[in-house]
Amino acid sequence: MQPAGTEASVALIARWREVGEWWLDAPGREVTVFIDCRGVRREEIQEMGIIPLESGQLPFTETNEDFALRERKIRDEKCSAATGNLPPSYYERNARERWGGGG
Repeated sequence: MQPAGTEASVALIARWREVGEWWLDAPGREVTVFIDCRGVRREEIQEMGIIPLESGQLPFTETNEDFALRERKIRDEKCSAATGNLPPSYYERNARERWGGGG
């Protein structure tokens, strides 16, 4: 608290800018935190305009195609084959690929 009769100036504590949800075209804002002439901490929020972004990327279009998200791991197949946890067709296919047998 300032002594009576003295004039206090505004003291800036912090100032930062926040980008809004740009993918939804939400505006950004600037936040200023300061101590006013009475010694009270204040926060002032000022809306900023929308930042125009032109990425050149085409909009996403949903497709009905199915695709595997997990990459096939050869190590997992090898471990399963070593412990005998795969069906017999795996071993037959593997033998054909190794020794070049016709199908």
